[in-house]
Amino acid sequence: MKYIFFLTGGLFVFYAILLLFISSIDFGVFCFLFLGLVFLLYPFIKNRKKIKLFFRVFVVLLFLFVGCLETLIQINSEDDQAPESVSYLIVLGGGIKGDEPSLTLANRLDTAYDYLKDNLSEKVVVTGGIGVGKTLSEGEVMKKYLMKKGISEERIIVEDKATSTYENFLFSKELINSSKKIIVVSSDFHLFRAKKIAEKMDLEPYGLSSETPLTVAPQAHLREYLAIVKTLILDN
Repeated sequence: MKYIFFLTGGLFVFYAILLLFISSIDFGVFCFLFLGLVFLLYPFIKNRKKIKLFFRVFVVLLFLFVGCLETLIQINSEDDQAPESVSYLIVLGGGIKGDEPSLTLANRLDTAYDYLKDNLSEKVVVTGGIGVGKTLSEGEVMKKYLMKKGISEERIIVEDKATSTYENFLFSKELINSSKKIIVVSSDFHLFRAKKIAEKMDLEPYGLSSETPLTVAPQAHLREYLAIVKTLILDN
């Protein structure tokens, strides 16, 4: 049994270190590092029945917690059939590196492009502010990416103040001429929470999902579990 703990802990720590090279430092990295150290140290606990019992209960509850939230994510990760009366897509920010979108964000933008090239009357809101240490907003980076792929500037509306999913919708709502029905473009793991937030803002969202890169999927899902709990408790 101890070898299972060592293997699990080692994988978590290795993945946390890998994320430092392929992604940005965020809460998800620290979560995997913490869980890895816990699993690595557990076999060294001797004659401490209460601590071991607590840890076993913690692991069981953790798996139940993950199972329930992952079920909600998967159920809501499929594309919705949007009505013809929808006039706007909103592409949610997903991180940038310098003046280029992250792989996650590029996937979202590619998904939006595939839709826009076949639906010429719709406009798109690209939303995301300027992060710490950045010189360009996510919205501006997203606009340049779509224009390079052939979407005309007249169809792109830039929202460049948002720092969260809640603010993505809050500020974008001011730019879409009182339209209620929208298509939300985001990663498959993010659609459940994104649509919940949009609905609380009196919008009628239809999800359009992009694939999540495998290298960052565990990190993204872990962060999303905690974010879903935050949204359900705080309504944002």
